[in-house]
Amino acid sequence: MLLPQDVEFFGRYGFTNLVLMAYGAVQVIGGVLLVVPKTRFVGAVIVAITFLVSLVVLIMDGNILFSIFTVVAMILLGVIMKHSHKKQ
Repeated sequence: MLLPQDVEFFGRYGFTNLVLMAYGAVQVIGGVLLVVPKTRFVGAVIVAITFLVSLVVLIMDGNILFSIFTVVAMILLGVIMKHSHKKQ
């Protein structure tokens, strides 16, 4: 959505508007795949990868609080991956 604060934040680390739009599109695709039981594992992996990218940028920026929230979200995605992989 190219929110000004996201453009400014990620722009400091080399993300262009086009890269941010692609990044957001990948996150949306991963989120949609999370909803469908047959594609839940793949969706969780995709979203976890995008969160990992965010985590690296947050750590580079020194933003520990949001880094912790991102790690918690990634752990929860790991739980989803584990449970959905067992069902397949």
